Amino acid sequence: MMSFYKVGSTKILPAILVLFLLLSVACATDAPPEMPPDSGNAEAIVAATTEAPPRVDELPATTMTLFLTPTVITTVVSAETVIPATQAPFALCAGGELAAETPFPTELTAQIDPIIDQLQARSPQAGVSVAIQCGSGPLFVRAYGDASMEAGVPAQPDTVYSLASLTKQYTAAAVLQLVEQGLIDLDAPISRYLPDWQQAGVSVRQLLNHTGGVFSYTRLYGPNVDLSAETTPDTLIDLFADAPLDFPPGTQFSYSDSGYVLLGKLIETVSGQSYPDYMRQYVLDPAGLNDTVYCVPTPAGIAQPYELRSNVLQPVALINFSHAYSAGGLCGTAADVVRWQKALHSGVVIAPVSLQAMTTSGVLADGSPTGYGFGLFIENDNGRRLLGHNGVAPGFSAWSSYYPDDDLSVVLLANTVPGAFLLQDAATAIAQALFTIR
Repeated sequence: MMSFYKVGSTKILPAILVLFLLLSVACATDAPPEMPPDSGNAEAIVAATTEAPPRVDELPATTMTLFLTPTVITTVVSAETVIPATQAPFALCAGGELAAETPFPTELTAQIDPIIDQLQARSPQAGVSVAIQCGSGPLFVRAYGDASMEAGVPAQPDTVYSLASLTKQYTAAAVLQLVEQGLIDLDAPISRYLPDWQQAGVSVRQLLNHTGGVFSYTRLYGPNVDLSAETTPDTLIDLFADAPLDFPPGTQFSYSDSGYVLLGKLIETVSGQSYPDYMRQYVLDPAGLNDTVYCVPTPAGIAQPYELRSNVLQPVALINFSHAYSAGGLCGTAADVVRWQKALHSGVVIAPVSLQAMTTSGVLADGSPTGYGFGLFIENDNGRRLLGHNGVAPGFSAWSSYYPDDDLSVVLLANTVPGAFLLQDAATAIAQALFTIR
């Protein structure tokens, strides 16, 4: 599934588009590859970015060409301009059991409830689940509205939503695991591993950071496309295999769901496992994500999706998430997305050099930074470094924020479209309220 992005409080054109994707199954099970925490090959992961680090304190506007999406501006914050994390006497950031889910305390409720009220006033949302964790403090969770309005089922902290394009960071981490083992070279052409792919010169790195120019197949998806039937990764690839590249690889940044479909196929080919099997064994389970699943078959307890039409919430049919595959096919809870961020940034999933590569802005051939790493946008939020991503699927919206220098996670998931930009605004407001409390 596709995502739109806007930075901080930057205003963009109204986003009124439901982007379609999600996931698929290709089966093959061999002996699993060994997954050492570090590898002698790991130092090569960040070589391209560490040899010539870009200037990111004066980043020009960057355009994303998405399916019927507006131009979006992204900015990157340099290390020199980051506001240092403050010491926090508030219990939000210290103590507690990392894995435990805890209801909002009074201090948080007083700060965050008005923000969610404002979100609802701007654009009604059927249900919203919020998860927050700071430092080694408790994992605070709270839900608002309904998982199903027709059935009268309230949203709960454990309500399952489509994660949509948040999936891309999980896929990127899986690729980096295989890079650490020496099974994938980031700067090798994808055709080395997928011989049937005929577009020359598109590297694995360029697929990860959306600079490969691969035509995004979700541009072909419209209201008349049947998304109820299951599809396969090969069928998805056939949709764009013969399309010419949008531009010479490495010369522009253009968000491409097709690139992440190719990365899913890459994972399957190199590992000898299906994408969902590999993700379960080497990404989701090690991170402790019991409530995050590949969405095929449709998981039990998933929220009813809605669209806002003429200011009225209307239910929409659940799609078959095989249409998103490795670009957007995971489902889960807001609390599990926070757990993911903690695991990713603590070295549980990938080595530190891999994380550095993942969270470093891509660089175009002319030296311009793109503001996108591997599955993550890199943003300056009022002087604080922010790693974030949004997601949109039919009837679902998602936003995840992680402030690495403050070790703060803020995640909002909703079963309503439109919502992703609104969730981002709400997450930013929540973070600023928390920094005030601290």
